[in-house]
Amino acid sequence: MTFRQMEYILKIHEEGGISKAAGKLNVSQPALTQCVKAIEEELGAEIFLRKHYPLSLTYAGERLFKTIREILRLEKNLHNEISDITKEQVGRLRVGMSMLKGAAFLPDILPEFEKLHPKIEVSIIEQGSVSLASLVQQDVVDIALLANDEVSQNQIFMEPICADSVFLCAGPQSNLYGKFRNGTEVSIREIENNPLIAIKEGHGLHVTQSNAFKRLKKLPVIRYEVESAVLGMKLVSSSDAVMLCPYSVFPVILTPDIHIFPIQEKSISNMMSIGYSHETYVTRYMKDFIEIAKKVIRATKNNPAT
Repeated sequence: MTFRQMEYILKIHEEGGISKAAGKLNVSQPALTQCVKAIEEELGAEIFLRKHYPLSLTYAGERLFKTIREILRLEKNLHNEISDITKEQVGRLRVGMSMLKGAAFLPDILPEFEKLHPKIEVSIIEQGSVSLASLVQQDVVDIALLANDEVSQNQIFMEPICADSVFLCAGPQSNLYGKFRNGTEVSIREIENNPLIAIKEGHGLHVTQSNAFKRLKKLPVIRYEVESAVLGMKLVSSSDAVMLCPYSVFPVILTPDIHIFPIQEKSISNMMSIGYSHETYVTRYMKDFIEIAKKVIRATKNNPAT
């Protein structure tokens, strides 16, 4: 089986069908179908359950998929290691960040990185933080900005950057808005008395919410549950609702009509880290990206409420 055939199998599984994969790979659908048949004949077993959509793997397909991932990971690590030895710094770095953290940090990280490594292509993958942790494990993402609460360090190596304090953000019509001066430290229990804009599962902020709820005597009334913190803060800014939000994304979404309150219970905050697979060969340019990211992110640590 060739490396190209392996990449074809991965893409079919990723896209959930031969037709979509063919479009992404810029090959004809019949050619891709023939490729799958040839591999199945070579193995003596079917790879995909054709009656399922999106296509799912047979048991033999699962074993093949896992082996292909391992072979391609070893090949990539070898290429990167030789590139380091010969100082030929060329390649691609797949960086995972949530949309908001990317908007907050990448405009400062990427120009500095590009000056050091102009021949490295940076591919940006924007997903919720929890999804990114899974993509790192699957070797779809090389490095990702994550919070320690979202992933087991047995699965991913987490290189700490700094604490990401969580604030309670209040709309102008909320009880909290008039009760305390902007920037006053408050207890997480204040959300019991205000409707909440919540973030849906799959995002790091949802994990933070769940941890916060454990400290409450009664659960807050959830006004809306949304995917985007941008939408959430827009809803807060024109209502009597409140929302939990990490400091790291304030530069992107904070507006003057929202009051922000540091939370007394410091354990609710997350530790931001750069995560990558234990099995990844860490190249010089990966190390440089990590150090630049640390410097940029740590520069934003000042409390915006003071």
